[in-house]
Amino acid sequence: MRGFVLFTQAADDPATEPWHSLMARDADAPLRRAYLPDVLRRLAQEAPDHPLLGVFLPYLEDDLERLRQCAPAVYSQLRTAAIPTRARHYCLDVFQSWLMARFKALSLE
Repeated sequence: MRGFVLFTQAADDPATEPWHSLMARDADAPLRRAYLPDVLRRLAQEAPDHPLLGVFLPYLEDDLERLRQCAPAVYSQLRTAAIPTRARHYCLDVFQSWLMARFKALSLE
């Protein structure tokens, strides 16, 4: 049995013992952890057109003007991504939800 914990940032990792020490010294520990920015950076290097990079853009982009400029193209890429239909709908829903959270005064259009 294995477990995986994904933290939104390293600062959110409580480094709970005994798991923290075990993961540090044993590559085969039954629990793994990762930090979202690191995962996305690695994904951007390995697969720069991966749809998840677009999905997470509203969550990670601090510059609202840049986000506003990039959003239409990212939305179009997500709509045509070569992924299963159900996954595409989930990705679009998450992307739109995060956009709405970032731009509370604007409509989805």
